[in-house]
Amino acid sequence: MTGAPALSAARPKSAPRTRCGPGAAGRAARPACVGAGLVVLDAIYGARGAGPGFLVGGSCANVLTILSYLGWDSYPAARLGRDPEGRRVIEDMESWGVHTEFLRTEARLDTPRIVERAPGGGRAHGFSFRCSHGRRLPRRRPYTLGAAGEALARLPAAGVFYFDRADPGALKIALRMKAGGAAVFFEPHKTSGGAVFERCLRAADVVKSCGAAAGPRPPLEVQTLGAGGLRYRARGTGWARMRAFPVGDLADAAGSGDWLSAGLIHSMFGGGSPAIPARRGIERALRFGSALAAANCGFVGGRGMMYSMARGRALALAERIASGRKAVHVGDGALRAGRAPGCRVCLCGAAGARG
Repeated sequence: MTGAPALSAARPKSAPRTRCGPGAAGRAARPACVGAGLVVLDAIYGARGAGPGFLVGGSCANVLTILSYLGWDSYPAARLGRDPEGRRVIEDMESWGVHTEFLRTEARLDTPRIVERAPGGGRAHGFSFRCSHGRRLPRRRPYTLGAAGEALARLPAAGVFYFDRADPGALKIALRMKAGGAAVFFEPHKTSGGAVFERCLRAADVVKSCGAAAGPRPPLEVQTLGAGGLRYRARGTGWARMRAFPVGDLADAAGSGDWLSAGLIHSMFGGGSPAIPARRGIERALRFGSALAAANCGFVGGRGMMYSMARGRALALAERIASGRKAVHVGDGALRAGRAPGCRVCLCGAAGARG
């Protein structure tokens, strides 16, 4: 791969790498989040036919990269291939100040990838886990118990642990960090799944999903309903419903849930306390995350807004949306990423398979 494609000046030139643990005395501590789960290379085809653009994707990668954009220290843990695609993932995340020392690259793996097509014109985006020749794209490999143990020996102190897969390695990190006082945010891609899944639910302070999770109730549960908004319930209360913010000129709804998750984490835990706030604080955090999600719908890609809008403008826009003062009409539907020609859409060897 020949390097990162040219992107807008919205990204930071260099993010400070302040650790929030021993040795940080005397410096302004930034909130910190460790994450484990889905980290992939997205091959994004925009509405205008150009592409694909290659950017890091997956819930874990998106949430932690968004948090870095919002001023956090972020530490994702995942396994990637030692290939151009893996280098592109690391390159993209590091350009936003993400700490990548816990992203393991392995010669025997192919970096996982997902194809996203954003047709525009208000039509729904689509994801594919197969290349255009019908063959399965490389899949994510779980972070192993051994890798988790090695990471725990070196992880900085952090106030939040985020994970989106019920893997034993991720659970090991969650339990250790929870014992150290961190808030645990679990966003499962499936809402049931055996003993490990149940232990993940028991460890979590917040569970966010597209369906009601079957098992122990966490202190806060959030269920997303797409264009229908969301509902939430805190322990000891029933479900409360919140409407979605209106979106004008939808370019791409991909990544909306990741912006909601990052906004929740930023609003609820950015001050350093792992405690779930009272109802007013929960709803304020949900409005903020939902407003970020609505704003990003004006751009192509799960984090498209980041490549076109500086953080201050994005936060101001989210505040206006959350207060009901502005509907979203900010993007132009263009994908703000080049082709990164060293990366491949698939590995099947068919003609044109390099994308």
